[in-house]
Amino acid sequence: MRAQNSSRLVSAALLVTLTSWCAGCATEIHLRQSPGVTEGAGGGRLLVRVFEKRSARNHDITTHRKVVTELYRLEGKTETLVRTETEPRWSVADLPAGDYVLRVPDWLDDVGGVQARQDGHHDHLVIRANQTTVADVVLSDPKKAWVGALIATGLVVAWGYWEIRNWEWYPLAGLEFN
Repeated sequence: MRAQNSSRLVSAALLVTLTSWCAGCATEIHLRQSPGVTEGAGGGRLLVRVFEKRSARNHDITTHRKVVTELYRLEGKTETLVRTETEPRWSVADLPAGDYVLRVPDWLDDVGGVQARQDGHHDHLVIRANQTTVADVVLSDPKKAWVGALIATGLVVAWGYWEIRNWEWYPLAGLEFN
């Protein structure tokens, strides 16, 4: 019985930790390849689209915000900036085949000032010759993510309290005194 109760406590602590960690996972990048779309020899193409949330992605409605996206080419351990863009839809053609990183580090406020994103995100992608890679960047409101995390944490803590209250654990059970 004691082992079962301690495993419940460990599970509750793990859930609280994972919930708060996942609150920072507010940006997602979805990648897909379209073979044979580009013409010519060797060059690949990248199409980037930025959406507020998943439902906007499903309806192909890009964001109205100016979000900075950066494309870097990887050569060994060296990253070379290929393009920086603030538009919600952009593309680059004739990219050499290879490894790249797409970063979403900043956004521009109403007066054009650069604001660092708390949940800056990056994803590794591979550009292949004569193929188009589509990168859908899905943003979400970090404040909403934290509210959800706090609600989930409260539920886990309440559940843990209920479980601890119902334990039948006696630390001195089984000991004999002479």
